[in-house]
Amino acid sequence: GAGVMLLKRPAIALMPAILFCPFNFESLISRIGIPFVNPFNLAWMTAALALIIISRQQQNFQWPRTPLDSFLVFNITVTTVSVIRAYQIIPPEDYFHHVLVYQQWLQWLVFYWVTAALVRTRSEARLVVAAVAFMVLVAAMFGIKDYISTRAVSGGEIERSQGLLGQANYAGSFFAYYLPPLIALSRVKQAKIFRIVTLLATLAGIVACVLTFSRGSLLALGVAGAVVIVQTRSRLLVGAACLSVVLIASDPTVRARFAETTQKSGGEQAELDDSSGARLIAWRKAISLAGQNPIFGHGFFTFRHIDHSLDSESKAKFGHGRMDVHNGHLNILVSAGLVGSIALYLQFGGLFLWCQHLRRSLRDPFAQALAIGLSASVIAVMVINLTGTRLYDRQLMAYMWILAGALHAMSRTENETGSA
Repeated sequence: GAGVMLLKRPAIALMPAILFCPFNFESLISRIGIPFVNPFNLAWMTAALALIIISRQQQNFQWPRTPLDSFLVFNITVTTVSVIRAYQIIPPEDYFHHVLVYQQWLQWLVFYWVTAALVRTRSEARLVVAAVAFMVLVAAMFGIKDYISTRAVSGGEIERSQGLLGQANYAGSFFAYYLPPLIALSRVKQAKIFRIVTLLATLAGIVACVLTFSRGSLLALGVAGAVVIVQTRSRLLVGAACLSVVLIASDPTVRARFAETTQKSGGEQAELDDSSGARLIAWRKAISLAGQNPIFGHGFFTFRHIDHSLDSESKAKFGHGRMDVHNGHLNILVSAGLVGSIALYLQFGGLFLWCQHLRRSLRDPFAQALAIGLSASVIAVMVINLTGTRLYDRQLMAYMWILAGALHAMSRTENETGSA
C-alpha cells in the first residue's frame, strides 16, 4: 500500500521534511543529547532513502540535470574546503558545532536535487508549493500567538515575536524570504483551498513579520515585495501594498516599538542604538580580517576566534563582547575570501537569472508567479544579509531550495509536454 503510493506519487516523501522544517528542535536535541537526531533530519533522510529506492525500482529513472548544478557544486566545494581549513583555528569544542551548521547548510542544498528528482508532475509540484504555503501560515499563526501571549505576561510592554523560529530576527527573515512567492501566487488562479491557504499565509505572514520588529526583515520584505509588484504589474497588489504600509505606519504600537530602537536603555537619545553600534564595530573587524587573507579567507566561521582587539571596545560601548559578523556578505569574505564570495553570488545570482528566464519562457501562470516570487526571495536574502548572517540555518533556507526544485520540475514537465 504505502510503497505503491510512494512509487506512484514520490513527492509524498517530501511532506514530513516540509512539515518539520520551521520548527526549532533545540530543547528536544538537548534532552536527547545527540545533535544529529531531530525530526527534520529523520524526515530528510527518509526522503533521500525514498529517492534511492525509487531510482532502483524504476528502470527509466533519471537523475535531474538542472541549470544550477555547476554553481551549487562549486559553492559546496569552496565551503567544504573552508570548513576543513577552519579546524586549525577553531577550538575542538566549538568546531563540532560549526560542522553541524555546515551539515545543515549542505542538507538544504542537496534538498534542491532531492525535490527536483522526486517531483514528477505539475500537480505534485503545486502540492509541494501548497505544503510550504501551509507551513508559512502555521509559522505566522504561532508568531502572532507568541506576541499576544508574551505581551500579556509582560503586562502590556511591547515584546518581539519569536514564534517557531525561537528568535525574533530569524522569524522576521523567514517571512521576508517566503512571503514574496506567496504574494506573487496570491493573484494566480488555482484550486480554491490552495488559494485560501496562500491568501491567509500572506496576510498572517505580513502581520507576523511586523510583530518581530526586525528592521532588516521589513526592509527586505519591502524591496522584494516591490520587485513582485513591478514584475506582475498587478494593480491589486499595488493597492494592497499601499494599504498595508498605511496600516502598519499608523499603528501606535508599531511606531512605539521602532522608536525604542533609536534610544539607549537609559532613555537618552543616541546616534546609534546598541545593536547598530555593535554591528559597525563588527564590520570594521571583518573588513580588517578580510584584508589579511583576501583570496581564500581564514576558514568557515572563524570570525569569533581570531583578532579580539575590538571585542573590548564593543563590550564597553554597547554591551556586546564576543561579536558575530552580523553581515552574511562579510562573513563569507572573512571565511572563504573572494573565492567564497564569487561562489555565493554565482549560486544566488544563478538562481535569480534562472527564475527570470523561466518567468519569460514558461506558459503556466502558476510557474511564472513562482519564478517571480523566488527571484524576489533572492533579493530579500541579499538585503537581509547586509545586517545579519542568515545564509546557513535550515529553518530559514530549506524552503527556498525546495521551491526551486519544484519550479525545476514544473519547467521540465512543460518542456517535455511541448516537445511531445
